[in-house]
Amino acid sequence: MVKWKVYGLLSTKPVTMRRPLLILVIWVCACINSALVRGQVSVIYSAGVKSGITMSRFIEKGTRNDYLVSYLIGLSIEQRFTQRVSLSYDLLYSRQGNIVFLTNPGPFDKVRTKYNYFTLPVSLRCRFKRHPVILSPGFQVGYLVSNRTDFLPKGGYTNSIPFLKRSDLGFSFGLGYRFGTHFFGEVKYFESLIPLFKVAQAERYNQTISANLTCYPFTKK
Repeated sequence: MVKWKVYGLLSTKPVTMRRPLLILVIWVCACINSALVRGQVSVIYSAGVKSGITMSRFIEKGTRNDYLVSYLIGLSIEQRFTQRVSLSYDLLYSRQGNIVFLTNPGPFDKVRTKYNYFTLPVSLRCRFKRHPVILSPGFQVGYLVSNRTDFLPKGGYTNSIPFLKRSDLGFSFGLGYRFGTHFFGEVKYFESLIPLFKVAQAERYNQTISANLTCYPFTKK
């Protein structure tokens, strides 16, 4: 069976993530949409804006990386099938990256890397009966638009775009809560399944923890 090599949620110890986990989430989302097309499910559409704070770093074996605090912002659409089941689609501008504090600093004592992506997260939102917390497993596709690595505290930076893959793909999992009709708050974890480098360097993956708030002012049945 084919396996993806990734790393643990909050550690650098390698674990094994099976590709069928991602395929299962995509398949469930496709089945719901297929039922909708056949007219078996009535749906309520909501559209709005999303923004949030992110903490991101690279998962890289043998390297201690620290979190870069940044942001995400974009648009969101939700398909609500029942009071407890819905699908969400986002189009976001998201800054991911990393900070490394050098153990033997010379003119620089830390390196800050910023990867800017357009991302398309898709999540299945499920709320269990009598529980207000909403679970949201899903996947995310990303496209790298810019990159910058700064050597601090002094100036100087590099652009490593030629060595990076433009596309990114990974899995996500979130815990959310619906505030009334128009607001949805969520804490979400994302991890890449594809190494960032094109060439044979140390394997590096994106990892992001975010706190988001979505406002849905527009609703249509």
